[in-house]
Amino acid sequence: MKKRNQNWNKIGKPLFLFLFLGLTAYWGWQVRESLILQYAGEWGQLGGFLRWLMGYVFILAGLLLLGWLNFRGPYQWWQVKRGGKWLYRSWMLTLLFILYQLLQWSTSFQADLVEENLLIASLCLLFIGGFVSIAALIQNRNQQTRLLQVQTAAELKALRAQLNPHFLFNALNTIYSQAVPLADQSLAEHIQELSGILRFSLQQAQKEFVPIREELTFLQRYIALQEARLARPEQLQVWIEWDETSGQIPPLLLLPFIENLFKYGFSSIEHEPAKLELLIEENELSFYAENNVSTTEQPSTGKGIEQVRRRLALCYPDAHSLDIVSGEGTFKLRLQISLGRGRKDVEEQGNQKRYQ
Repeated sequence: MKKRNQNWNKIGKPLFLFLFLGLTAYWGWQVRESLILQYAGEWGQLGGFLRWLMGYVFILAGLLLLGWLNFRGPYQWWQVKRGGKWLYRSWMLTLLFILYQLLQWSTSFQADLVEENLLIASLCLLFIGGFVSIAALIQNRNQQTRLLQVQTAAELKALRAQLNPHFLFNALNTIYSQAVPLADQSLAEHIQELSGILRFSLQQAQKEFVPIREELTFLQRYIALQEARLARPEQLQVWIEWDETSGQIPPLLLLPFIENLFKYGFSSIEHEPAKLELLIEENELSFYAENNVSTTEQPSTGKGIEQVRRRLALCYPDAHSLDIVSGEGTFKLRLQISLGRGRKDVEEQGNQKRYQ
């Protein structure tokens, strides 16, 4: 998907330039032919036509300037900062009077042009008011976008703060239970794994996105510590594969799903092995978890998974799918994410386009 979008982007810019230059040449040729047809042999009149055309250009430029000055001046001073809606409307009536008087002055105050001047002044005022309305709409949308970005960043930070310490207590309990007999040769390895987990939680997990390699290393260490708690290693089947394509992912995004599997997936004595599969290929993530549970204790789909749903909605609003099936003693979860279409990647692509 990402390669396809890149191919379209490569085609789009040359196509636009080709159409722009082609249409400009075509229309320029048609205007030239029209001028030759109209003013052949009477080229002296062409100067009058050009002055007439430039007059309209200057009128349009003047209206745009008045609209911008009105937006940056009276509109911002009175209606936005002071909330003086009626004061601003009074100013617009005053501006209508000024425009009308200017037109009257330009026509030497001829009585038979009053209606025409009033109509033109009203149309000019409508143009200025429309300019202000569009500029205000664009300004409000930009402010809402910036506010949403700030709120999103604050919410993600709060969610990560809730997720970070949750699993550390279980890991510490595991190592403590193995340290009591002082006979397990794997104790040093577990301590080393926990050290890596703590380092990741304290340093990298505070970031909005981390490299895929670091996130996978963290998950493998966490799974290794949790597997040490299992009485039978065959109770869990883990398959993780990554094509080593560079990319980034929100830290601890998959952790609640894996926690859920270890918490509820081994509650019964006899059951099928729990499955955990993770594939990342060309920035497309596929995660699958399946485990049997007792009919009296179903996996929780509360706070942890709801937090993941919220993070997915914020980071990958239109680039993920999450399906959870729970019932009849079975819990299945499947997650698909297009990592290259996340909010951060879209923003970076937009910034690159603006600077190109």
